[in-house]
Amino acid sequence: MQLIIWAVLDAALGVLVNVISPPATNSAFSQFYSLATSYGLVLVVPSLFFLVMGIVYLIAKLFKGQGSFLEQCNVFLYVGVPLGIGSKLLALIPNAGRYLNIALSLYGIVLLVLVVIAVHRPAKESR
Repeated sequence: MQLIIWAVLDAALGVLVNVISPPATNSAFSQFYSLATSYGLVLVVPSLFFLVMGIVYLIAKLFKGQGSFLEQCNVFLYVGVPLGIGSKLLALIPNAGRYLNIALSLYGIVLLVLVVIAVHRPAKESR
């Protein structure tokens, strides 16, 4: 459910960003393309999410990770949804939004690495 809400909010905020700061060229094609890519986020966000989660899961398993795919996806959504929505909201701020978005992205990478470590860490043996 979180993933669907994230995709819909991402698309809606993408449309809002395109309305507030339209493409540099005012051709009909560029306006259509920017709106189409915003609405397309409803399909792109879940597709890319599962693609990235699959790759991360395989890499974690290569390094003997112990977590399940569902655990990984669930915890990634707890971090990724607020970061994704925050990223779109920062895009609404002219000029400064780009730099704030870079800082948020770096923070997000650190958090997501910590999530992978936490999910795939071997369980401690009980004595």
